[in-house]
Amino acid sequence: MTRSNRRLIIAAVALGIVGGAFAWLINQKGDIVLDSKTESYIAAIENVDSGSRAVVIDKEGNIKPVEGWKEGITDSEVAWDPAGNRLFMISDRTPDSGFQIFRWDAQRGGTPDQKSVDKASRNDLSFDAQAGVQSDLSGLVTIRGQVQEFIPRTAISSQVLPPKVARGGGDAEEGTSGSQSPLAVLYSQIGTSFRIARWMKNRQFVIAVMRREDNKEALIYQDLGVGVDGQTPQPQPILVANRFEVAVCKADGTAAISAIGIERPASIPKDQQAPRNGIFKIDPEAEPKISPVLLSMDDTAGFGKLDISPNGERIAFCVGPVENKFNIDVREISSCAFSDQGRETVLRIAAGTLSEPQFSPDGMTIAFLKREGKVQSIFLVDIDGTNARSLTKGKGDFSMPRFSPQYK
Repeated sequence: MTRSNRRLIIAAVALGIVGGAFAWLINQKGDIVLDSKTESYIAAIENVDSGSRAVVIDKEGNIKPVEGWKEGITDSEVAWDPAGNRLFMISDRTPDSGFQIFRWDAQRGGTPDQKSVDKASRNDLSFDAQAGVQSDLSGLVTIRGQVQEFIPRTAISSQVLPPKVARGGGDAEEGTSGSQSPLAVLYSQIGTSFRIARWMKNRQFVIAVMRREDNKEALIYQDLGVGVDGQTPQPQPILVANRFEVAVCKADGTAAISAIGIERPASIPKDQQAPRNGIFKIDPEAEPKISPVLLSMDDTAGFGKLDISPNGERIAFCVGPVENKFNIDVREISSCAFSDQGRETVLRIAAGTLSEPQFSPDGMTIAFLKREGKVQSIFLVDIDGTNARSLTKGKGDFSMPRFSPQYK
């Protein structure tokens, strides 16, 4: 091969590389996300005298605030993307724009990017518990009482619940039911607005909590596929209660729900006592679709703030008597098998005024909040309840601890 031919080959290869990189850049629409190392971080909200700010905390307890925070700003939620490359938060950092979604690189720092584009406030941002591919990144968020899919790369949100299409896949007819689809009409008969929504079963389903006019809540799931009849399935009500909380299993996409003040299901005979509070497993592809994990027949025990271990075998939760307005007077954090064997496998993890247990990605550690005087500190404990230690050691008042998915 002559020297000139080698030069031509090298030039062609280089041109191909440049062309490929250019095509990739166009596909990213200018939104390039480099990998970040966040394996030592737990994210949280720190409450201060003049607002609240998102922070990350390393294994030595050093606190690193998200940059750009000023007095009076309220950072209200934090959520890692499934790969742990970016921390997302909901905040009112942009004046006169309500609560918007921001994205931050915890390794490299810098001012966070605003990733939502209108003035409607956002709540309850979550990403697919089973997701792990950055290119497939999207989340669910509630906006004006609707559930929308949020795509950070494009900063676009699109409505998921209530579905915008009519049964059969067509658009709602103009002028009928206020131009609502029949599915939207069905949803209006279940509740008034959405408070919680989570992907389930590789995004085949969404499980959601709807507020009702009587101040109770309805738990439903929606199949996002097309039924055997070619029509969009109807929403499936599961339970009504005064308060629900939801967690999704990373291993198989099933959901755990805690319910306080359960409205008696019609399926329970009148001569049989109905549960007052409980933890249940939800699997839309199984029979039965709802199965009990732990039940309490009265308000001496309520369950909440639950999380599922990464392998799906155990669930951690707060427990204590239920007080007025359906709040739990938490006395301890416990765990049990995430199955109908829950009652036989309960293990106390920690005792005291506690909240928000969260499993580490390897399932060997649980983070939780413990009140110490006037502040809530972040503690870590082994999953068998041993080796409890304070991470923040009273250095701040924290809420919403969230392990990076890369945490080791």
